[in-house]
Amino acid sequence: MDYSVCEDTQAIVDLSRKIFADAVDDAALTQHDGQIDQTLWQTCADAGLIGLHMPESAGGLGLSFETLCRVLEQLGRINAPIPLLQSALAGTVVAKSRCCGSVDSVLAGDACFALSLSDGLTVADGRVLGVVDAVAYADTAAAIVLRCAQQLIVVDRANCNLIEPQKLSSGLPAAQVELDLTFDQVDFLEGLAELESKLKTATAWLMLGVLSEALARTASYTAERKQFAKPLATFQAVAHRAANGYIDVECLRGVAEQAAWRIDEGKLSSLEANMAYWWACEAAHRTVHTTQHLHGGMGADLTYPIHRFFLRAKELEFSLGGAEHTLAIVGRELVTQAPAERRLQC
Repeated sequence: MDYSVCEDTQAIVDLSRKIFADAVDDAALTQHDGQIDQTLWQTCADAGLIGLHMPESAGGLGLSFETLCRVLEQLGRINAPIPLLQSALAGTVVAKSRCCGSVDSVLAGDACFALSLSDGLTVADGRVLGVVDAVAYADTAAAIVLRCAQQLIVVDRANCNLIEPQKLSSGLPAAQVELDLTFDQVDFLEGLAELESKLKTATAWLMLGVLSEALARTASYTAERKQFAKPLATFQAVAHRAANGYIDVECLRGVAEQAAWRIDEGKLSSLEANMAYWWACEAAHRTVHTTQHLHGGMGADLTYPIHRFFLRAKELEFSLGGAEHTLAIVGRELVTQAPAERRLQC
């Protein structure tokens, strides 16, 4: 595996970090109204960030999946309310469907895509039926990519029978999507396994940004906050908890890098993607509890920014099933996947 970051990718990461930092601050996020930050979304469109991983044939830049992941890490650090992960990944699927015309509006920053691979939809008598809960950004999306009968389906939002607005624990907008459509109203596409691996890996990278920033803010807070005339960071118990958080974050970085690299190389990646998401869930549970606890009473103050990282991390932790669910998938893969097949892919 190659751990180096090419100059072009690093330049895009540096640009995204500056865009996010300049556009959003803690005061603005504290006043967040639960809607997409349209100004930041437009800025991302102008900079080409939305189409980083979309194919050039659809108007995107066709860059590596790793590049998108590293940008998502920067987005996790600022915790801004934009559907970059959903739109960037769903766009690679929508571009192959009859809704491909909506890709241009998304790349221009005028719309977004929604994406959920949760269960809830079935096929019966030539119809797609069911309900999918908590689909982020579905209430305003131009098209929605969902999972049905072990395939991907693309649904024009106008064809959805019901879009019931919801709100995620972090305050981001979502919706319950109810479908009762004939086959000619949806597009069935292959590529579920690949998209699932990308979604889990991208979520792990987003989590990496959330946890890294939460830990960095906690380090600064405990270095400045004093008890008994000494900085909190100098107390052994505080230092040990912070160190354990750092280890968790760096271990997450390692497995996330491996998963993204394997996806870009076209190697078997389902196991690595699941392990990246599993580690994201485990690291999140430990790390954000640490950052809350080390902030003391300030961690419970909703006007203080550290709680946003806790809520966002818990939301991402359970967005794709959680740690135990993912570990069961990993166990099945280890049992059923031929070792020789994986050795040939290494």
